[in-house]
Amino acid sequence: MNAHVPAARRRVRRAAAALLALVLGTGLAVFGLSAPAAAASLPGTVTPAVTSGSITDAPMFAGASVGAACPENYQSRLGLFVVVDGSERSLAGIITDGAPYDQPFSFTVPANGRSLADRIGTTGVDGSYEIRVRCMPASGSAHPIDPALHFSFAVQVTGDQWQVATGERQDTEVTLAADPAGQMVTGTTATLTATVSDPAAAGLVRFSSGALTYGVAEVLNGVAQQQITAPAVPGPLTLRAEFFPADPASYTSDTTTLGYATVLAPAIEVRDADGNVLPAGSAIPLQSDLSVTAAGFHPGEAVEVAIPYTLSQYADTTADATGTVGAYALTTPWCLVDRKMTLKLTGVQSGITVTYTFQADCLC
Repeated sequence: MNAHVPAARRRVRRAAAALLALVLGTGLAVFGLSAPAAAASLPGTVTPAVTSGSITDAPMFAGASVGAACPENYQSRLGLFVVVDGSERSLAGIITDGAPYDQPFSFTVPANGRSLADRIGTTGVDGSYEIRVRCMPASGSAHPIDPALHFSFAVQVTGDQWQVATGERQDTEVTLAADPAGQMVTGTTATLTATVSDPAAAGLVRFSSGALTYGVAEVLNGVAQQQITAPAVPGPLTLRAEFFPADPASYTSDTTTLGYATVLAPAIEVRDADGNVLPAGSAIPLQSDLSVTAAGFHPGEAVEVAIPYTLSQYADTTADATGTVGAYALTTPWCLVDRKMTLKLTGVQSGITVTYTFQADCLC
């Protein structure tokens, strides 16, 4: 284990407190959609032109070679960053030298690149730091910048000198869960829990969605948590958790995403053919034409409609952008075997069920 981990742990705690205060002050939230996914840094060795130097050298190094290609659609540009307290700080402007990066490549850092000291300071900065070479799409591309698409290596800073860290870095994996699972009702809160595969790996987890950050939390015994509040407008969410190790010379970083949604509170309204609202428990004649509006589903998901224990079958429908099924037309069965019946609408993806119980005013 690196001798400077205690200092790194102190930086972790200071950064967590500062970033948490910033995010709570802004109250940020964002919508998106993604299937669950996880990604550590891209496989490929980064070899800088020099393996040591002064933290005041600008640029930090003149160039580097990378032993693998960038992913498809991300082969036009590069970014160069150092990770400090759970945030990426740029060491150079956009790099295009050596593009396209569709095979193992080398690049030159612009002469106006920044020194390591420009980004980490010069006092009390001993410790290890992750250096990232990020693959980026072409300018104006429809493909978003993805923080997970980077190659990385670690450097050790001692006094005013840095050197490439030696030794194998242990891979970590971070998983993300939300409580409640699947979705949260507008205006309520959810707790995000990130779990790092190695409980001994100290560091920070940044919780975000898109370009916006909910908060940064310290990892304690392999777990970091963040509470978020749902916005008033329902919609899909992509939740992201990125683990930044306090000692990147010993551990790798990792990123994961989780598909989630903000939904309206479950509700249902049933009207008869004349537009009159029929409260739950109403007596409804057989073969009556009804209009059903139900809320609380995931935006855009398919919704099944059924009245169990009858021979009637109803077509699936689709929730709108707010997770609402609007004015769904159905006709009650021509025959019921029980006077008390239940209309059920169930989200195919979410499993959310909204029900309406009514009385048949006659039986078969």
